[in-house]
Amino acid sequence: MAVMDNPTDISQAKRDLRASTRARRESVSPEQRAARDQMIQAHLVDYLRRHQAETKRETQTDSANAGRSDAPLTVTAFVPMDSEPGGRWLPDVLRAAGFRVILPRVAQKNLEWVPYTGDLERSSWGLMEPTDEKISQPLPEVVDVAIIPAIGLDSAGHRLGQGGGFYDRQLAQGNLNVTRLGIVDQWEFHTHVPHASHDLTVNTVITEHSVFEM
Repeated sequence: MAVMDNPTDISQAKRDLRASTRARRESVSPEQRAARDQMIQAHLVDYLRRHQAETKRETQTDSANAGRSDAPLTVTAFVPMDSEPGGRWLPDVLRAAGFRVILPRVAQKNLEWVPYTGDLERSSWGLMEPTDEKISQPLPEVVDVAIIPAIGLDSAGHRLGQGGGFYDRQLAQGNLNVTRLGIVDQWEFHTHVPHASHDLTVNTVITEHSVFEM
């Protein structure tokens, strides 16, 4: 896919890639989805456990953060839609692995962040969202790893989202200096995806076959 500079060309390329990806996702059988999602979940849990061990070693040698060394890793996640890589039960898998999970909830044109305790309800957007009270602290103060949905990712960390701009506004890398992790099907991991300068990037990509760190 060629690199483009014209905003109109970029927008059209994004629309085209979203449409083709959504159509191909819908063509994947339930059995194939289940197998893919189990592999993605296994890679993700393994990666987060390694990240947690590394963080624990670092905090144990840092007197200012020594008290946090035994705290569970806090991750933002999301509830994948039926065809979306990761699987509907992704937040439960992460909770069962011992991580503290925070999920997004759409509030007008923004996202608010809610600790996940197991309760979800379907929103007017058709998304499964948490029902508890939102966190009071700014997200950068509480999260260790941000798991971010994507339509496509590339080897430079560029991300194509669903088109609403929620994550680009809320998780701009200048405001969230943590690991930003995207999960996609292997065929959605491209050499290049169309992107603009303001689009959110990731620094780790997980597919059913690999973990790629930038």
